[in-house]
Amino acid sequence: MNFKEFQELFYQALTPLHDKSEIRAQFHIYIQDKFKISPHRWYLDLNRTVEPNNEILHDISRLKAGEPIQYLLGRTEFYGIELKVTPAVLIPRVETEELVDFILSEKNFAPEKEINILDIGTGSGAIAIVLAMKFKKANVFAVDISQEALEVAQENARKYNLTIRFQPWDMLSDSIPTTWYNYFDLLVSNPPYVPQAEKDFLHINVKNYEPPQALFVPDEFPLLFYDKIAEIGTKILKNDGSIVCETYHLFQDELKALFYQYDYENIRVILDMQNKARIFFCKKKQ
Repeated sequence: MNFKEFQELFYQALTPLHDKSEIRAQFHIYIQDKFKISPHRWYLDLNRTVEPNNEILHDISRLKAGEPIQYLLGRTEFYGIELKVTPAVLIPRVETEELVDFILSEKNFAPEKEINILDIGTGSGAIAIVLAMKFKKANVFAVDISQEALEVAQENARKYNLTIRFQPWDMLSDSIPTTWYNYFDLLVSNPPYVPQAEKDFLHINVKNYEPPQALFVPDEFPLLFYDKIAEIGTKILKNDGSIVCETYHLFQDELKALFYQYDYENIRVILDMQNKARIFFCKKKQ
């Protein structure tokens, strides 16, 4: 089998699941990882012989079944850095990079300032890690209900020699540590927000492979986690402290109303690159 025939095999396997541009992107990622060859070099050597071993054929079978390539390879790119990912953590999205961009653009969060940050539901640690890199003087805390997720996040932080305080914490049921009261300048979170009723409409590689506890919320109360974030924020944020969350574009009016009930101010929603409401921002009153 030559390079061209292997490429056709790869494309054929993934065509039922993805459009051509997504298949091409996955193919480029795969050949660079498995064959240690750049896409440019690959296309120059299409007649070069390659003999797929059992591991490679098994990889294609896994991708054909819908498994995300990030889980197959055990890594992903986020904000210009490589992070380990496993099925215990949500795969960081481009939209979450936009959330980080927003935080970095806010004048209240100048990189030279010494601020205290809490990342709730840290998963792979993506948000906490980038913020710790950008805010050199920040005290960054990151929590998650999943011990497996925290182990992944800790490994990612160690890779970049970052000091982040990770700990297991269930935001819905665990008590707030007394040292957190009025301590944080920024509470950031990408909480679960997809109603259970919409599960069947998600792509197979999301609904069948990514951790459901990081995705789904009850249909009867889709703002469950935001309600808890609002409550927690009233206790742990300093006066004038901020909340920045990724959010679901269908519930913006309800979300704003919820945070108004908790007496937050400067409430606003920011659109993402797809022109969808994606980032929620508010401040605790002084």
